[in-house]
Amino acid sequence: MLRLVLPCLLAMSCGTNPPGPDCRVGADCASGICTREGKCGAVSTDGGTAGGTAGGAGGSAGGASAGGMSGGGQAGGGSAAGGSAMGGGSATCLPNNDGTITRAEVITGPGLRATYRISGQAPFDTSGIGLPDGGRSWDFTQMLTGDLNTLVETQPIQGKWFESTYPGASYVAPLGQGTDFIAVFSSTADGLFLMGTASPADGLLSTKLTYTPPVKVLQFPLRAGDTWTTAAAVGGTASGVPISGTIDTFTSSVDRSGEANTPYSRFPVLRVRTTMERTVQFNPFANTSFRQFQYVTECFGTIAVIRSVDKETSTEFMTAKEVRRLSL
Repeated sequence: MLRLVLPCLLAMSCGTNPPGPDCRVGADCASGICTREGKCGAVSTDGGTAGGTAGGAGGSAGGASAGGMSGGGQAGGGSAAGGSAMGGGSATCLPNNDGTITRAEVITGPGLRATYRISGQAPFDTSGIGLPDGGRSWDFTQMLTGDLNTLVETQPIQGKWFESTYPGASYVAPLGQGTDFIAVFSSTADGLFLMGTASPADGLLSTKLTYTPPVKVLQFPLRAGDTWTTAAAVGGTASGVPISGTIDTFTSSVDRSGEANTPYSRFPVLRVRTTMERTVQFNPFANTSFRQFQYVTECFGTIAVIRSVDKETSTEFMTAKEVRRLSL
């Protein structure tokens, strides 16, 4: 994996403004960025944020999937990660920190990129620690087993071999989690949706899976207490094997608010808790489940994702299959 630091991205200009006042979280700064040194990131002259980009740039595509293979030749699971939220450097978005994340405050589409620190299976306490205001704080700066910094980029679906299978798709992003599969997303006024997963090239053992209906990854506007569910049939082929009789049910809720401290910055966040349960009609031994948390903030979108090991039963857990968080 490559570590690639991009100092100026998207519509941002590399400003030369002097550092602002001391800060604790991005909400304390007009730019939305509080640096590791406790200083506000500079605001560029065109209204964007100087110094880097954040985003879900698929940062969670990093798990989102219908794809892969699991036992019994059935559709393997990924997570409903916050596939494509990206912003943080857009001149059109500055956080107002009102506790509601609107569609306009989560920028999606092809051509976005961000660096994420991504772990392997590692100990991680998802419960965080309490804050005086009743919120929670999560520390994503600690080094975890298998950590690598990885550049995540969103791409247009146009020209991909599977383009015709996903009408209305907005963009694609790497699936992550040790695979080269590609997750396909659509974005509307009221939500971000995972349409399916495909292998990077066509062939005898290629994968091309769809979710019917598409899985709602994020709902807009996003507020504490929101809930939604998608029960989606998995269809297509996985490594050349036809898939049928598989239902993935994703149940999501915005269960906590607080702050997330990442290697990039500290952010005010809403936490989206998702449980995926798979039912395989013809092979009940292939039934499985997993849990996931994604941490979403204004303008930067999804800045961290925690994915459990399979068949995790605890709402808050101590061992993660993968932790990804926004990094420099």
